[in-house]
Amino acid sequence: MSRFLLTVAVSALTASLAVADLGPPPGKKYVPVTTTVKLEKSFPEHTFYVMGFGPGAAPLTQVELDPTKATKVDAKSRYGGSLFAVPNDVVKSFNTEKELAEALRKEKPPAGVSTMSLDNRMTLKVSDNRAAVDRVLVISTGDAKTGLKIAEETAEKKDPEEPEPMAATGRRLIVVGLFAALALAVGGLWVVRRK
Repeated sequence: MSRFLLTVAVSALTASLAVADLGPPPGKKYVPVTTTVKLEKSFPEHTFYVMGFGPGAAPLTQVELDPTKATKVDAKSRYGGSLFAVPNDVVKSFNTEKELAEALRKEKPPAGVSTMSLDNRMTLKVSDNRAAVDRVLVISTGDAKTGLKIAEETAEKKDPEEPEPMAATGRRLIVVGLFAALALAVGGLWVVRRK
């Protein structure tokens, strides 16, 4: 039994390390993304939060945004995260910040909450000369049902093929890692059972 557990543990560790070192798809490259947020005006009726995805991600963190200047935000996670504009009434409806974080993680956040993904890297074509991507998000007035509008400020038209957000690629890597770990575990079982 101990050989079985050792085989499974080593297989899972090996698979997760191998997936973590996967490079970009052929003909593509990864570049870091810096995200800054601008406010159209002051929104005192909202609280802004950042939350990372994946293992080791930072918990829900409140962000102070100033309407007079752009503010750099970071999900502090290898897999990216999200920026949330949460009405103060919604914040008060939860007893703890942990409960609020769980509600924001759901597929459909509470009414009036606006969200935008924060990617820490993007996949670009190798022919693209950019070594980094600067992304600017603008938060503007919305309505009570959908919340504030969070949109990307674009200075140029983008090729529909590029850039691919890292969040989507990161999720694919997680799925690939899980299947690789499962395959190695089954292979390890086969080897142990043969002896």
